[in-house]
Amino acid sequence: MNQSFDAVDFVVYLRGRWRVVALSCASAAVLAGIAGGMLPKRYTATATLIVEPSAGMDPRAGLAVSPVYLESLKTYENYATSDTLFSQAWDTLGLRKQYPNRSVESLKRQVLNVSKPATTRILEISATMSDPLEAKRLAQFMAEQTVLLNSSLEQHSGDDTVKEAEGVVERAEARLRKAVEAGAAGSGAQSVEALSADLKNTTDLRYGVQSDLARSRADLADLSSQQSTFRTGDDEKAAVNMREIVAARARVQELEEQDKNLKAAFAEKALMLERAKPSRDSLDAEQRLATTDLENARTKLGELRTTVAFRGERLEVLDPGIVPEKPSSPNIPLILLVALAVSLPASILYLATAFGYGRAVAARAERVYSLQ
Repeated sequence: MNQSFDAVDFVVYLRGRWRVVALSCASAAVLAGIAGGMLPKRYTATATLIVEPSAGMDPRAGLAVSPVYLESLKTYENYATSDTLFSQAWDTLGLRKQYPNRSVESLKRQVLNVSKPATTRILEISATMSDPLEAKRLAQFMAEQTVLLNSSLEQHSGDDTVKEAEGVVERAEARLRKAVEAGAAGSGAQSVEALSADLKNTTDLRYGVQSDLARSRADLADLSSQQSTFRTGDDEKAAVNMREIVAARARVQELEEQDKNLKAAFAEKALMLERAKPSRDSLDAEQRLATTDLENARTKLGELRTTVAFRGERLEVLDPGIVPEKPSSPNIPLILLVALAVSLPASILYLATAFGYGRAVAARAERVYSLQ
């Protein structure tokens, strides 16, 4: 006989044995409920953080936050899941004494859970413990310390940047001081202005000497021309004229010597002025450049300090959480549901096996009977 599976027969078979299914499900539910009731109760407290944009950001930009930016905020989960931070909380709250033989890593996996809901700027820190008050304390402590850790990192990064800019300002100030000192030393030696004034005085003196020399030469020429006009017997006048000629010649020689000395002095001072001008110009140029660099460095430092004060996202505690009143585990309804979900198909599978085995036995008995 063809003993293929017959669904109608199997349904009729199940209807006749529904008590087996009901008893199986009821037994599983009772056992699951008893087991769930015997499990220790655990409470979950949740503290909520919010990632605020930097204070320098345009408020309108918050309306158009990209998914990539929101996804990047998952980095803050690493702050809250830091082993160092969890160990600090465990010691500060005095919880290590309750679990003396457990490692920090295993306790963190069992107790702490940090998540960021998709497309939000929210960070949720959950602590699950047998004591609801301790769970709330741990969640709140982790949230507050996460905020402090983020603030400390931002401040440390900003301080390093500001210190570097302050170093640039200090070096610019030192450069300006050196330039001013070099300029003062150059002025103390002999400034360009002093050399120019001295050269002008020398020029004026030489001009006066040359004018006197020209007049003296003219006088000498007049006296020399008068000598030939004296007649015989004018010895006295001739002698006087000769004395005047000698005096005029001496005056001319003296003025010529003065003009020669002034010419040499003029050439020497002109050379000194020519040499001093490039040095003075370079000192002035260095002082101007140092002043400009110092002003730019101070401006950049001020802008950097303003930028550091308003940059980076800020973590804030949105909700420190409450002491949970309802245990998060064991979840009795879920346990019962799982028990029913397992017992129902298991009992049906058992009846299906019994149904198939019964039909197989009947078929074998029928074959034996037909052979007889």
